Amino acid sequence: MRLIENSEEGIPRFSPEAKMIEPFRSIIDRDKSKGKDLALRQLAFIHFWCVFDSRYDMYDNTLQKEKRIKDDLGIEDKWNFTSDSLVMQGVNKYKDLTVTRSSRLVEKSDKTLKKLEDFFDNLILDGEENKNNSGSMIVKPKEVQDFILSLPDTIKAVQESEKLVRKELEEQSGKKLREDLGMFEQRKIILEKDRPVM
Repeated sequence: MRLIENSEEGIPRFSPEAKMIEPFRSIIDRDKSKGKDLALRQLAFIHFWCVFDSRYDMYDNTLQKEKRIKDDLGIEDKWNFTSDSLVMQGVNKYKDLTVTRSSRLVEKSDKTLKKLEDFFDNLILDGEENKNNSGSMIVKPKEVQDFILSLPDTIKAVQESEKLVRKELEEQSGKKLREDLGMFEQRKIILEKDRPVM
């Protein structure tokens, strides 16, 4: 399901689904401005907040994630989506309409990978915290080396899983998978190169 699509001229506009399904329709209707720019930005926010393979999902801290999405979409910093009941309904509805068993599995594997990343960020091989009661190392350098050697296969498996879920979601929505996907389809999102991920 898409909330926003690009016109033939490349201009973002509301998808037919967004115009028909509540609460997205109400988000659009409450924006009384001519171009409905705020509603477009809020629906884009919902999309980037919920989509399983969003670039913004790299942020562990939800406040960082929210701030980065708002910054990139040009939404006022003082706006808090959790206190906007209509947008929260939109977040819940969008998740409900786009979740599949396989997307849940990919999301859980992603959370596991984040925990593994945190583990390695905090790992001190030669520190006292890496020793058991008898003084032996809990995590041995060889285990770390083996993990590093397995990373390419792990990354490839995650990428393949995400690709399969994207295809499943496209098929579910009755749309043919195309290579010319617009900005709101994750493959073409380009963030500034000099901006740190975390």
